[in-house]
Amino acid sequence: MKPTKTGSSKSAMERVPDFFIVGAAKAGTTSLYAYLKAHPQIFLPETKEPRYYAYEGERPEDFEGPGAARLIQSIIKDKATYRKLFENAASDQIIGEASPAYLYSPIAAERIAQDNPNAKIIAILRNPIERAYSHFLDNVGNGWEPCTDFEQVIQAQRRGERARWWRKWDYLGHGFYAQQLMRYMTHFPPENMKIIRYEHFRDDPERVVRDLLGFLKVDSEVELPVDQRYNVSWVPRWRWLQQVFGQPRGLKKVVRSVVPSEVRRWLRHRLEVINRHRPPMSPAARRLLLEIYLPEIEALERLLGWDLSDWKRPE
Repeated sequence: MKPTKTGSSKSAMERVPDFFIVGAAKAGTTSLYAYLKAHPQIFLPETKEPRYYAYEGERPEDFEGPGAARLIQSIIKDKATYRKLFENAASDQIIGEASPAYLYSPIAAERIAQDNPNAKIIAILRNPIERAYSHFLDNVGNGWEPCTDFEQVIQAQRRGERARWWRKWDYLGHGFYAQQLMRYMTHFPPENMKIIRYEHFRDDPERVVRDLLGFLKVDSEVELPVDQRYNVSWVPRWRWLQQVFGQPRGLKKVVRSVVPSEVRRWLRHRLEVINRHRPPMSPAARRLLLEIYLPEIEALERLLGWDLSDWKRPE
């Protein structure tokens, strides 16, 4: 496919993204962002997940959850700061951004359409049961989730005990794809939407990415680094070892004075890899989530014409 000039005559500071990777969270969006960012005809900002269109008027004091205030404050809320993300884009590049919060957000689709009704929308959908568990593991591994029992967390959420916790901890809500996609279908024509099954992206990323490049009307023959996965969820096998990496600077200074930098980097990488653990989901938790999501999975089958039999299996 020959390169297509897709940029606008407007300056980058005046432009809004030509395409959006809207989600779902924990469904490969970080990897897709990295692959597309390597394409010379595509500009993606260094900041992944600016979440500009996802929230409006959010106040940290309105939410609970460990670290919620810090998370909310990291959202880009004003247009000037958001537009500045794209100031280095060349005039012949298309620009995009990736914020998985957009699929979950009840207002993002409408706000994006107000700024660019011709935007292209990309979504990757993962089995919501697996997505919820990966989301949980990611929070545990990064220190955001104080409870390490997944079934206990889900039951607490169903009882409403976390009703005031921020979206970061809504493991269930992020998986109701049919109703989330309907918001985008209301504002964007079918030809401007590309919905991808996570399993296809996981098993054959090169084919999926080349098809996606055609959708974006850029050169689909460019070689991209699709052999690497990013942001894989895990929990620490030994918490004490994870805590060692966060020791006070004074101790780190002592270590730096006696251990060469190359050795330190190699050793830290090896220990982090060894310490990464992905425990299996319990059968009870899987049955519980299947009960919750089965009507939604069937609604998604009707909406997209997909066969999602494998998502409905209890094993």
